[in-house]
Amino acid sequence: MMYYIEQFVRNSIIGAENHLLDVTKLTEPKEKKNVPFLYIEGDGLMYREIKKKRGEIHRIQIAEGVEKNGKRTRLIGTHYFSSTDSTEVAWSLVQNYLYLNYDLTNTLVISNSDGGSGYEFDKFNAIVQGCLRHEHVRDTYHVNQKIKQRLNFVPELQSPLKKAIQDHEWEAVEAVLDTAESIIGDEQVAQLEEQIRRLRGYLSRNWEYLTPIYKRGLGEAAHGIGTCESNHRPYSYRVKGQGKYWSKKGLTHVVYVIEGLKNGTLDRAIIEQQPEYKKQVSASYKAALKAAHKKVPHQTHEGVRHGSIPHASHSSSTGNLSAIFSY
Repeated sequence: MMYYIEQFVRNSIIGAENHLLDVTKLTEPKEKKNVPFLYIEGDGLMYREIKKKRGEIHRIQIAEGVEKNGKRTRLIGTHYFSSTDSTEVAWSLVQNYLYLNYDLTNTLVISNSDGGSGYEFDKFNAIVQGCLRHEHVRDTYHVNQKIKQRLNFVPELQSPLKKAIQDHEWEAVEAVLDTAESIIGDEQVAQLEEQIRRLRGYLSRNWEYLTPIYKRGLGEAAHGIGTCESNHRPYSYRVKGQGKYWSKKGLTHVVYVIEGLKNGTLDRAIIEQQPEYKKQVSASYKAALKAAHKKVPHQTHEGVRHGSIPHASHSSSTGNLSAIFSY
């Protein structure tokens, strides 16, 4: 039953989203948003498929800013996109959504990713053509993970390297890496030298995107980036762990349901595809809600009445029955 429900919801969402995002079906231009900032992030989430294959959920999210509530902050103006097919499919959804909803002429776009396949700078830049300015940032979480992995044999040099990157001083980066090379002992020389070589290459390739926000003159604009990894949780909690394996079709159903809930488009998608859903759900929901809130008048209860079987011998079958009732 759950499979058919998820399949129904997924097909409804796909149909509605495709209709809303298809530029060729836009009959009249709608008023587009003019926002000062727009944050775009992308990352992949791995999962296990049936027959021990590995699949990936390609995720992209956008946000218009952050809202502070005490010490906590939350993203505002968010929208989430996912595809289990490819990053190209996910990017096409984002591009159409931006075209239909935003005028980026006066918008500063800040993008963030780990630079993996499908999430390079040019992928972000292609969908924000015409914006006021575009700044791309390499994701700090993934950079720190790379440092931890490559300098695992000299953990005391990890913090100095992070500081050199934060200060954006390449000479300081080279000094730390040279120090790491000098510490290498006689064992596993080739392996450790290869780790340092690959780390140096990684930092060199991404040096432009490692420029700190404060050195780009963006002020507090940095507060809206770096959340894509943490926003994996609704997906990872559902599809990973506990020995879960998925078919691609089954996972796609679940991903679209989660995405519909996060975007607030689930009900709209179902209603647009199945108009009768609105009437059926509306009537039953109202009736159930009314019944649940109805105040039941107080009724006086007499309590429990005790009975017995009189004049029954204890050894007889009637006596045994009487003993059971009296227990």
